Amino acid sequence: MSFFKTTPVAPNALAQADACIEAAFAHEDANQWDAALAAYRQALTLVPDYWRAHVNLGNALKALGQLDAAHQHYQSAYTHNPQVHSTCYNLGADYVRLGRMTDAIALLQRAVELKPDFADAMVLLAEALAATGLAAQGVVWLQRAVALRPDDLGALVNLLEEQDKLGRYDDGEQTAKHLAALMTREGNGGWDFPAEFAKQHGEMEKAIAHYRAMPDHAWTLKTYSNYLMNLAYLPGLDPVWLLGEHRKFNRFVDTAHPMALPPVKRKAPRRIGFVSPDLRGHPVSDFVVGLFEQLDRTQFEVYAYNATEKPDTMTERLQRAVDGWRDIRSMSAPAAAELIANDHIDILIDLAGHTADARLDVMALKPAPITATWLGYLGTTGVDGVDFRIVDSHTDPLELTQAHHSEQLVRLPNSQWCYMPWREHQAVSSLPALSRGHVTFGSFNVQAKLSDVIVRLWAQLMAQVPGSRIRIVGIRQGHAQSRLLALFAAQGVGAERIEFLGKVPFAQYTSHYHEVDVVLDSYPYTGGTTTCNALYMGVPVLTLAGQHSVARSGVSLMTNVGLPEWVCDSPEAFVEQGALLVADLPALARTRAGLRQRMMASPVGDQARFARDFGALLHEMWQLKGLAQA
Repeated sequence: MSFFKTTPVAPNALAQADACIEAAFAHEDANQWDAALAAYRQALTLVPDYWRAHVNLGNALKALGQLDAAHQHYQSAYTHNPQVHSTCYNLGADYVRLGRMTDAIALLQRAVELKPDFADAMVLLAEALAATGLAAQGVVWLQRAVALRPDDLGALVNLLEEQDKLGRYDDGEQTAKHLAALMTREGNGGWDFPAEFAKQHGEMEKAIAHYRAMPDHAWTLKTYSNYLMNLAYLPGLDPVWLLGEHRKFNRFVDTAHPMALPPVKRKAPRRIGFVSPDLRGHPVSDFVVGLFEQLDRTQFEVYAYNATEKPDTMTERLQRAVDGWRDIRSMSAPAAAELIANDHIDILIDLAGHTADARLDVMALKPAPITATWLGYLGTTGVDGVDFRIVDSHTDPLELTQAHHSEQLVRLPNSQWCYMPWREHQAVSSLPALSRGHVTFGSFNVQAKLSDVIVRLWAQLMAQVPGSRIRIVGIRQGHAQSRLLALFAAQGVGAERIEFLGKVPFAQYTSHYHEVDVVLDSYPYTGGTTTCNALYMGVPVLTLAGQHSVARSGVSLMTNVGLPEWVCDSPEAFVEQGALLVADLPALARTRAGLRQRMMASPVGDQARFARDFGALLHEMWQLKGLAQA
């Protein structure tokens, strides 16, 4: 044992100190923390500079949340013996916690020098390197850690995340497969890791292939929802077949024991509940905050059932806007359903569908006389316990999409969205093409929405508009960008006409609209929030109309703001109409200058009108269920 002492130590004191430490371990195992702390301190009384006592006392204090005191002991341990890997590691780990990454890197590297098989130090070193912009070096350390411990789930997850960020698609795909096999072997799920990784890089066909290769026993409620969500990105799927796939979701939820509550016989106000994991700074909040605040309280009470994992200032605003706020994040489906039933909710509305962390398991139990889904997921839930889906006549014209839904469709008279720009946006700029002498197109939708079909149409349009450029925001480096470049090149559009930009904070994100003249919509999953952001920034959106709900968001938004000429009914029209619209720069400049005002006066921006329309629809649902007199 390497032991540096600075004060005299009595004979046998070191052995006695070690005995105290062993006793402290036993106290920790028995959850006797006061006794453990006393034993560690007795060890330090016997040997005041004993690094081992300092390290373990620091660990105990850290476990108890006494972080400042723990840090002092980690420093003492390192000061008294910097030649032991654990003193370097513990102080380095604490520097990571404190954000002192340069100091952490030096100590963690020293820990690995002292103990070359120290996988934990390698994982933490990779984290510190990534935090200082040295992710590529971090990946090397994570690979070494995984080579030492092939079954280390944490190291594998970290490695996959870093490979993903660096755009290393082939390496990441192999890591994802390894992770999926390991998690499944240990009974932890994880079969969808390869699929979700492929999705992040725009390989939607490959993502779906991974899902379809999964054995029956690997499917869970969450995995099946992920599969359904990914299907929405694929062009050319039969909507009736999609309905069948959605109906299979019922096997993951309890449809055999719905509550089937009778309506509460009371006079207005009727009680409306909303269930969502997205009551925070999230696109869903852009569309519900105004409704929560303006829904007529003489007619309705608003209750929110919050499944949000990361509340923020928007969560606080939404909580202030409702009459009842319930937290169901950690509740089982039966417990949450019982809570809702006891609140005597008249109409319960899901805001998430098959998006992340949704609570369709609660909706399936039908804890209110009427249930509906709206907003977050632009398609059927397939859940037997959901009565209605709230849409509009543009996204779901009469007789076009009802056969694609398990729910009965109910239509708002204008738009199914009403956008509130609650975050700070920059002012609308002048048309860039007037000063640049060429048109700049833009895309702001996520990679998964950029199907081969629509990117080819973008490229064909650019071929018809001489000198045009395109700015594509939010695309990872590496494979994701290479895939898009290849699609453009196949249509004769070179890389010099294409600019990629990564994810940026919201204020910087809105400034990108100053650089584009026209936004090109995605397909078949067309933009919703991104289209509203573009319109608010004065930028019109060219959209292709599809035949099912998710492919018609652009139809609704552009029609409702009074720009139906920007809606194209065929791929050929997308190219021809787009070229004609951008050829008239004075008209484009006039549209830009007045678009924000036009939008906010339209059904897409008029919060008071939307609240009235939504209230009328709630009464309609009540009547459709034959409960008008209840």
